[in-house]
Amino acid sequence: MMRTVTTSPQSATRNAGERPTRRLSRNAGTPSRRATTTCRCWCRHANRTVRNSFKMSKATVLQKSIDYITFLLQQKKKHEEELNALRKEVVALQIMKANYEQIVLVHQSQPGQNNNQISDEVKFQVFQAIGDSLFTSFNSSISVANFAELSGGVFSWLEEYCKPQTLKDMVLQILSQLNQTFGSRHS
Repeated sequence: MMRTVTTSPQSATRNAGERPTRRLSRNAGTPSRRATTTCRCWCRHANRTVRNSFKMSKATVLQKSIDYITFLLQQKKKHEEELNALRKEVVALQIMKANYEQIVLVHQSQPGQNNNQISDEVKFQVFQAIGDSLFTSFNSSISVANFAELSGGVFSWLEEYCKPQTLKDMVLQILSQLNQTFGSRHS
């Protein structure tokens, strides 16, 4: 490649494929502004060329594309499986709903049972008596001086008073007391 150094724009010549010429200013040895700008642009282009030489090969791009497509297919399969599981769950819930609706219809169609139902007042009194009994035992055995005593006391209370057999005995005792109370009111 041949470079031409000129002092005027009219005499600048380039052969096909040559780089732009570098123009020197009238001051000997210092490049003009235009020449400096041209040089900067050329340096940037050279940097881009060096960076582009590190581009991935076509095989690497294809492999990465294949890997990504495989990943997308796996995600699609996973989502389809989740969708099928949700559809099965919806069907199961619809079946359960239909069964419960049938049970409700059967209970509503039996008029004789409504007379034997327990009133809400009696249910509330049973619930209140159970709650009062549990609170009394809890209040008497729990210390709230600090968190360690509170948590230790709660675990001890649960183990002692909330065993299935203990709860069953307590509920039977409460029911017999309420039965005597309501039996004496109605007789």
